Amino acid sequence: MLELPHTIVGATIATKIGNPALSLPLAFLSHFALDLLPHWNPHIYQEVNSKSQVASRSKKIILVDVLASLFVGAFLALRFYPDFIKVATILVACFLAVLPDLVEAPYFFAGSRNKYLLAYIRLHRRYQKNGPFWLGILVQAVTITACLFLIFL
Repeated sequence: MLELPHTIVGATIATKIGNPALSLPLAFLSHFALDLLPHWNPHIYQEVNSKSQVASRSKKIILVDVLASLFVGAFLALRFYPDFIKVATILVACFLAVLPDLVEAPYFFAGSRNKYLLAYIRLHRRYQKNGPFWLGILVQAVTITACLFLIFL
């Protein structure tokens, strides 16, 4: 799944639950729950295995996705300024919601071929529910829309 839905789900959890002791672990766990939904994202594991690098098109998609996630996460958190605890909770929840994917970045973008990292990536890939492009994008769009509705309700 792209990072933006993970980020927005993490922000939604932190916004609606509030209590960091509960919302932060739930934001982290939400990553794995969302990956069970049919979704689409660039297939960088296959690209690295076949071409030894991430394709240029995939890098562009990832860059836009990460920048959008940073912007939207900050926007959603800063709505609660000057409540520093709420702002910090939302920002940390956004980070924790994408952390399982961030752990993989050294493998794909820094050439780290650590056997433990590769084992984690293979495990992470095993339970993900990849779908066709349009269905995957639709599921992510519905997830984002529902979460934004909950946040702004």
